[in-house]
Amino acid sequence: MQQKIKEVKIPKWIKESLKEQAIDTQVIDFKSYSNDELLEDYLKREYAIIVSKPITRKKIKAEQQLKTETDLLALKKNIEVKKEELNKIIEDSKKNDINDMFSGQEIIKEIYDYNLYGENLVISTLLAVALKKNIINYGSYGNSKTYATKTLLDKLELPYTEIIGHQTPKSFFDKLDILNGTLIIIDESANLLKNPEIQDMLLSALQKSQVRWTTTKETKEFDFNGTVIFNTNYLPNNPILKAVADRCLFNKVKVDSNQFKERINLTRTYNFNKDIWNRIKQNLWRDINLSKEDENILYKILNELELKSMRDKDRLFEVALLSLKLTNAMELIKPFIKLNTIDFILNQDKKKSEIAKELAIEKKVSLRQAQRIIKGGKNK
Repeated sequence: MQQKIKEVKIPKWIKESLKEQAIDTQVIDFKSYSNDELLEDYLKREYAIIVSKPITRKKIKAEQQLKTETDLLALKKNIEVKKEELNKIIEDSKKNDINDMFSGQEIIKEIYDYNLYGENLVISTLLAVALKKNIINYGSYGNSKTYATKTLLDKLELPYTEIIGHQTPKSFFDKLDILNGTLIIIDESANLLKNPEIQDMLLSALQKSQVRWTTTKETKEFDFNGTVIFNTNYLPNNPILKAVADRCLFNKVKVDSNQFKERINLTRTYNFNKDIWNRIKQNLWRDINLSKEDENILYKILNELELKSMRDKDRLFEVALLSLKLTNAMELIKPFIKLNTIDFILNQDKKKSEIAKELAIEKKVSLRQAQRIIKGGKNK
């Protein structure tokens, strides 16, 4: 009787791998192959042919999950280090005596010169660090949002964590949870606002309320008490977002061509004064104990500005406290606050000619320059 030739069943993935390597299966002696070993091991041993199984979706998902867990673990360790760094900075700052080696005027000028026509952004960043205020900086690319936030914090060696790149609702929730209690910067990540789930989480964080993530299987939540600086060139027409913006320090940044040229010219001559900025950094944690008399003086200054709402008054009250921390001089509150009054002037319900006159006086520019600022937009 004729002996039946043993047939070897070649898995499809091995055939495809051999085909990709342009290997003819007829040159392989499958008769000598024994089921005692894997076919891929036989090919490797006898013919030095390497075939590998394709990565399945399940394996890809498992690898992604492992990477995510590894990244989050590294982030947790990094956050603990940053918390220790910040605690040491604060402790060292409070130990050092505040000597008036720089005048309040020098400090104010340095803040102004660092980011001309964007001093509000600088002051907001300092408020985020000193008073843990959430910030939204809104404006097109090239309006110094990053320079006034990330770059400044880097120069001052103040710890923060940036959330960048593509985020899923789960990854965004996990990161907010891990970073809770710290300073977070979300820079030019407008796409986050285009995902409804992430948008809800971000708005909750900006309101310092409960952040929640819900799936068909579970609901996770935590109370957010961190600080967020959100730099964006996009804001959706969302009434909830507008309400959140009212609860944050909201800066709408717009610099016209003349202001931009002026800023560039100043940048060419400006030198970052590390000594003054170290003093500013040290003063951020100065304890301020206002007497009743000081409070009355402060509110009198705010009343002189004829602000339209309590929100504006509350915002400038915080700016005034920052002024005291930085300069330790009640008499310098008013000039410091004046760095923040341009938006209020531009939003007054007056004739353009009257607004232009006030703006020209406030910014110490010509009437024509003031008119150009107004023409460039209601907010600078």
